[in-house]
Amino acid sequence: MRKALFPSNLARRQLLAACAAATLLNAAPLTVQAQAAYPNRPIRFIVGFAPGGSADVVARAVAQELGKDLGQPVVVDNKPGASAHIATQALLSAPADGYTLLFAGLTLATNPALMASVGYNPEKDITMVSQMTAMPIVVFVPGKSEINSLQDLIAASKKSPNGLNFASGGTGTSSHLGPELFTRTVGIKYTHVPYRGGAPALQGLLGGETEAMFDTAVTPLHRANVEAGKIKFIGVMQKDPISSYPSIKPAGQQGIAPAAFMRSWQGVAVRTGTPPEIVNKLHASIQAALKNKEVIDRLVGAGTEVQASTNPAEFQKLYRDELVRWTSLIKTAGIKAE
Repeated sequence: MRKALFPSNLARRQLLAACAAATLLNAAPLTVQAQAAYPNRPIRFIVGFAPGGSADVVARAVAQELGKDLGQPVVVDNKPGASAHIATQALLSAPADGYTLLFAGLTLATNPALMASVGYNPEKDITMVSQMTAMPIVVFVPGKSEINSLQDLIAASKKSPNGLNFASGGTGTSSHLGPELFTRTVGIKYTHVPYRGGAPALQGLLGGETEAMFDTAVTPLHRANVEAGKIKFIGVMQKDPISSYPSIKPAGQQGIAPAAFMRSWQGVAVRTGTPPEIVNKLHASIQAALKNKEVIDRLVGAGTEVQASTNPAEFQKLYRDELVRWTSLIKTAGIKAE
């Protein structure tokens, strides 16, 4: 009797199952190896702001050191426009593989409330990797103004039916949300005068078109105008002084409630679905970069303060808290993107 040339149905199923198991076992080490080898090509770092600004300076300083630590170039790709929304969309159209990073800022927490539709779920589609900086919100007035403190600002505002004219770099920017939060907290009115950017807003203040302004960070332009006597700082919206400019009296020492405190922030985000091993590796490398003296000097020079997160989860929590806070304010105030 001749033996069967082909195995029985049972034997065939057993053989196929064994082959499938072997394939899975062989694939698992390859996946681990691929993640362990990350990165094996250049990384794209999308920045939603124009070259030369504070965000660009911070991004390039960190990217340079990050590339050294990872052994691959981290290339900054500026995609300004729509309050960094264009940059966010670019991230979400790329694979979730760690080769596309996003410069994350306060706009990620405000755009979902300001825009009719952002086209993504901010809590589900974006994963935070690491915070890099915190940016103090400073308040200043013309150099010749009789206002010398936040309490003076409150008193002067109460003397006018519509409050004082506050300049901002545009609707929904931190220079707009700052006075909105402040005036609601202390119970005064104000008139919002939006400009197309921070520089024109500052010129409006210097030209007498407005009487006060909130702005992000102490920039070289601010310092130059202070030294020339054209503007003066009357407060910074936080509990403690700014380490790089301690002479500015913090709101916490001027009798202002903590509910009015505000700090902007900058960090790195990736598309959700990026392997946790890659997220953790990026976080560790960013933290290493933030300890480099040259990087620190460049970040401080851009008007920011180094603020590292202890882990990705901590930065993710900050982001979610900021989403809740600014969505509430924006909806209550009826603010909409222009």
